[in-house]
Amino acid sequence: MQSIQNYQSLIYQLSQLSDEQVKRNYLNYLEWTQPIASILTLIDDIEALRLVRLALDVDLMLGAFLAGKVKPELQKVTVDWIGELEISDELKLKLLTKTKSKVAVSFLEEFIKNIYNEPAHLSY
Repeated sequence: MQSIQNYQSLIYQLSQLSDEQVKRNYLNYLEWTQPIASILTLIDDIEALRLVRLALDVDLMLGAFLAGKVKPELQKVTVDWIGELEISDELKLKLLTKTKSKVAVSFLEEFIKNIYNEPAHLSY
């Protein structure tokens, strides 16, 4: 009962908070990770995308985890954000895997294909 009230309170408060308040008061605390992940499919799509974008600003692994927790129809957007990050291929691979999203599979397939098509990986 208490956790339902906490989730309802969180859902209500999120739309009232600035980006910086969300980052500082929720996304920076590990104990809020699961509650936020749990409400991502319950809240407005724009608010869910906002949370993922802010989480990516706070911590890439947190953002990747939450990217895979939004509604399936939003995962194309959130996984694309990860795919567009200017980071090492190794980190991008870790983040895409962290999403556990079916949408990430196409990115991962393309990533693997590119690795094996690079001249350094060809045997002569």
